[in-house]
Amino acid sequence: MIYIEPGVYVRVLEFAGSGPLPRPLANGFSEVTAYRVLGVYSPAETSEGYFILANDRDELWYISQRHFRVVAALGVQERALHLPLEGLNQAESPRRPDTLPARPVAETAAATPPRPCFQRSGGR
Repeated sequence: MIYIEPGVYVRVLEFAGSGPLPRPLANGFSEVTAYRVLGVYSPAETSEGYFILANDRDELWYISQRHFRVVAALGVQERALHLPLEGLNQAESPRRPDTLPARPVAETAAATPPRPCFQRSGGR
């Protein structure tokens, strides 16, 4: 099962070398924008995870999670698909291009309790 925190925003940090295709910067994504993660997909034949994101042209893309870094978990109150990176507070902005500051688990867990993905019904 894959569960993703509602309102997670990521920034592009394209995987160097022979990273997985498609590459986000060549397909309508920008390094100065934070993108809301709309979902996660993981095909059965691979261990790769793909974020479902809307690019700057409002096209939906499945792009490898290796090309992105988490910027913020803003919860369900934020509904924007794209946010400028400069608009996010300093605590949620990256210190270096390849790392992010640690966030306490209690900070994000308290904001939104986990929801079950499905519930059993019937007598089985």
